Amino acid sequence: MLRALLYIPWKLWTLFPDSLRRRTYLYIAKNWGITHIWNVTRLPFGLALKRTHNRSPDIEANSIRFVRRNTTIPVPDVLDTVPPDGKNNSGLLLTSWIEGETLSSWIQRHLLWPAGFQKNADVILYSDSLEEQADALANLKTMFPEVNVPDDHTLLVELRDALTQIRSLPAPLSAPQICNINGGPTIWARCRDRCLLPPVNTITEFHELLFQQVSWTSRLERLRLIAKPVHSRDYRITFTHSDLNPENILVKDDHLVAIIDWEFAGWYPEYWEYTQLVMQNLHIRPQEEFWKRVGFFSGQYIEELKLERALWHSTGDMSIAPGVIPDDYLDQPM
Repeated sequence: MLRALLYIPWKLWTLFPDSLRRRTYLYIAKNWGITHIWNVTRLPFGLALKRTHNRSPDIEANSIRFVRRNTTIPVPDVLDTVPPDGKNNSGLLLTSWIEGETLSSWIQRHLLWPAGFQKNADVILYSDSLEEQADALANLKTMFPEVNVPDDHTLLVELRDALTQIRSLPAPLSAPQICNINGGPTIWARCRDRCLLPPVNTITEFHELLFQQVSWTSRLERLRLIAKPVHSRDYRITFTHSDLNPENILVKDDHLVAIIDWEFAGWYPEYWEYTQLVMQNLHIRPQEEFWKRVGFFSGQYIEELKLERALWHSTGDMSIAPGVIPDDYLDQPM
């Protein structure tokens, strides 16, 4: 009832000038912001304010609206967007705040550590013997936790269902095929880099765009060789979140309560969700084990992941330059 009563006044508020709404939201964030995480501020009244820097907030807002309209996946309510003004003032996205524990925190609470783990950890912390500490460290390197949840756990079932719904959404029938929800550019990331990739008509053009972003062109010949089995296949176009890192999945009482941060979402080749998911959880063993337990992509897209690892290794501000790693396979003569 209250929501219905506030609908018209809020709609009238969104007609006020962008500059006034921007100043209002930033003033509230500065003076009454509850928490600040990266570029998101939790505001009073169950609100969240996200800064989108020089990118239009409508890219993410429209994806959230699309998912809310066409699936049962829990996502925030989009309440307002303020575009960047070209004067170093960031775009702003105002949404509802959803209470929940991040998936990474939830996984940590459901880990089962091997027998002897705590004993060896205590030796490292409290023993005065360097030899004992070295032995304990060697033992710990062989001990890995298990995610202690059954395959039919509610959260795993709900995540499988969410992925099924996302990937079942009908793709655009006309060009462009690789694009955001409105046919515009997608936000692309390699590690910390962020840039806009123009919409393209075919998967072949998309693959070529990725090669154009490579930082170390001396590797292009080998990268193209690695890409051959991938580029020779046919793929469906599926709607894709593209950033399923565990901070973007919220859990409460063992249920999925939200998937957030749809900034990178759009229409991509079917393997893209998997390769981005793996790279977002790279070298974090509990999270890798968790997604194996979810099992949605089991055994698929092995060659695609190999190519994606090579591209991350060679693209963006956290790529590894030739010569840094001795005998790096990407830098070997062809």
